[in-house]
Amino acid sequence: AVRASIAARLQVDAPAGALLRLTPAYLRLDGTSRDLPAVTAPLGTAAEEQVAVEIEFGACLADPERAGWQGATPTAGECVLTLRFALLVENAQVDTATIGPLAIRGGQRVIPGAVSLQEAAALQLFTADGTPLSTGSTLTVVQGTQLPLAVRMIDGAGRSRPSPPVAWEVTPPNLASVSSAGVLTALTPGDGAVGVQGGGVSVAYPLRVLRPPAELRIEAAAGSSGRVTITSTPAGIQCTLADGVPSGTCRVEFPGDSTVALHPRVEGNTEFRGFAGDCTGDGDCRLPMTVARVVRVSSVERFPLTVSPTGDGTGTVISEPAGVRCLVRAGTASADGCSSLFPIGTEVTLRVDPDAASDFTGWSGACAGTAPCRLPITAARSVSVGLEARQLLTVTGTGTGTGTVTSTPAGISCPITAGVAGAATCAAAFPKGSTVTLTTTPAAGFDFDGWEGPCAGGGGTGACTLAMTAGITVAARLTTRQQLTVGATGGGTGTITSAPAGINCTITEGTPSGSCTAAFPEGTVVTLTATAGALTDFVGWSGACAGTGSCTVTLTEPRDVTATLALYPLLTVAMAGNGEGVVTSTPEPIGCQLSQEGGYQGSQSGPFTTGTCTARFPRGTVVTLTQEAGEGSTFGGWEGACAGAATCTVTLTDDRTVTASFGRNAGTFRLTVEANIANTGSGTVISGQQEISCTITQQTSGTCSADFPRGTQVTLTPLAGAQSSFGGWGGACSGFQGCTVTLNEDLTVSARFFRALGIRLPGGTPTAPPAPQKSPVTTRT
Repeated sequence: AVRASIAARLQVDAPAGALLRLTPAYLRLDGTSRDLPAVTAPLGTAAEEQVAVEIEFGACLADPERAGWQGATPTAGECVLTLRFALLVENAQVDTATIGPLAIRGGQRVIPGAVSLQEAAALQLFTADGTPLSTGSTLTVVQGTQLPLAVRMIDGAGRSRPSPPVAWEVTPPNLASVSSAGVLTALTPGDGAVGVQGGGVSVAYPLRVLRPPAELRIEAAAGSSGRVTITSTPAGIQCTLADGVPSGTCRVEFPGDSTVALHPRVEGNTEFRGFAGDCTGDGDCRLPMTVARVVRVSSVERFPLTVSPTGDGTGTVISEPAGVRCLVRAGTASADGCSSLFPIGTEVTLRVDPDAASDFTGWSGACAGTAPCRLPITAARSVSVGLEARQLLTVTGTGTGTGTVTSTPAGISCPITAGVAGAATCAAAFPKGSTVTLTTTPAAGFDFDGWEGPCAGGGGTGACTLAMTAGITVAARLTTRQQLTVGATGGGTGTITSAPAGINCTITEGTPSGSCTAAFPEGTVVTLTATAGALTDFVGWSGACAGTGSCTVTLTEPRDVTATLALYPLLTVAMAGNGEGVVTSTPEPIGCQLSQEGGYQGSQSGPFTTGTCTARFPRGTVVTLTQEAGEGSTFGGWEGACAGAATCTVTLTDDRTVTASFGRNAGTFRLTVEANIANTGSGTVISGQQEISCTITQQTSGTCSADFPRGTQVTLTPLAGAQSSFGGWGGACSGFQGCTVTLNEDLTVSARFFRALGIRLPGGTPTAPPAPQKSPVTTRT
């Protein structure tokens, strides 16, 4: 066996005969521990003592899995132990303490640290009658009273043991005092704690010192009436006040720390007016019972005031003070608001507000007359309100017209548009039996055709007088003035007039102007007459009329009529070819000439057409066209409305075009003179026999073209005008001298003249431009 000596220093609180038991245990590598044989030793009565015991730990040294110090490999002959001390009282374990781990070797004397063990585990209070106080419960004591307390000890085994000497304490100190015998005397209201300690343990309990109980008394306020019951939370008060006389439980003592809520409950028609005294307000009352309290209850009995209608009118009855708000519709009162409770002695005033369609005829029942109804409420009251419906006059529209219907007296001001009455002021209520006169004013372009419905005097188109003995609906018939519109087509000229007067429409080149639209009373029969102007045929009507006679229209609705005024057919003569000629007409006025001598026009020269080449003839006219070719030209024939070379005859039922072609005789060629594009001066170009005599400025005039037989040589001579000089030829000639050309084809020569401002010679004076040359003789071959 391997032993070690343990010299334990103990602090013990235990009775005589207590034992110490020491149980060692060694640690293993897997973290577990194993107990070794326990040893027991008796304890003395000293509070502190040293007890020596030997322990045997050979089993530890024999275990290869024992642990070394702090987990290291154990050294030979050494074990790591824990020492568990237990205090046994009457063989019951009441306290334990553990020391270790310690590294111990055989034969070693070990003195561990001090170990404290005590018998008491807890202290428990109980009252003098033996009632235990549970942990945490509050001790409640009324100020000025005493409460005897006792203490008992509970040891570690849970057994009740005789109490050790104890010490008492109260916090705060002024809350209460405790004698050494445990008698608690309550001093001051408040919250704190009472504590006791002994046997090494202590315990404390919450302490509340209460004020002494206080009385709460319920009374009726002066002048109260009706019946009201007051109850309390917590329960206690159950007080009924009937016309100021209390009955039931109206006085109760409540704990001094309690708060009491009072709840009023009225009965019948009683009105609770509120609390007074130690409580105010008209709701629940809450009172802290720190002192005696007196609460007075105010109530009043109420009586109903009921309003009912007579008649068939509509309106609202309102009371002052508020309570009644009775809506009456067509003689029927609303379900709510027509009856209300008022306190006894209250003076109530009723006023009525009839709507626009009703009249107030007076009060009956508890009130009379038409003034506001004033009633002192001394008992239940009933009042009838007389409301008579005004008689409704409604105006509607019929027809298609527009206008306004007004009434005398005022009320109706009804706009009617396209036969439909507007939404506003087309209905108004008038007192029963009154007389109303309606007047209709049609808008411009409309007519009033009369009344429909019950109108005094049988209707007609005058004013409508009505006796308002009942609701009435009247319709005003307004008709639209029907519009007649005249238009034109065809491009001609003329006039269109109407009977009866209204239309006086002028047609110019197919466009109407003047009075071409007019409005006539509905159903009017209108006759239109068309008169054609110069060079115009009236072809006929379209739209609401047809044919070529007078147009008659019955205006039951808007109508449109179109007159076709067509211009005479146009005859156009077109001239074509490189020759010259004239075309004339029978009858006149066609006289159209084709010329190749038109002169310079911009950048173009001949041919040009002159004379009357277009003319209008009455429709159906037979026109004969005759042609005559010019010198050196031949007529080539007709095209278009005529063909061939014979006389052209055209019947003009519509526009026609005829083309006449003229060509030059075979074997001749044309020489043309034109102005050069850069020309700034003026002059004349002539040929030998003056077949060409062409004046040139910016353009040309005179004879600037002529035909010559093939091979003819023609010489052109330039003659400069005033302040101009000849600037040279262009085209078929060049240079600054005379121009001679041989005509084997058509040729064109341009001449340039420029303004001569003088020539300044070096060191000299300006000289005049050279004089024009004499005209050479033109030679024809």
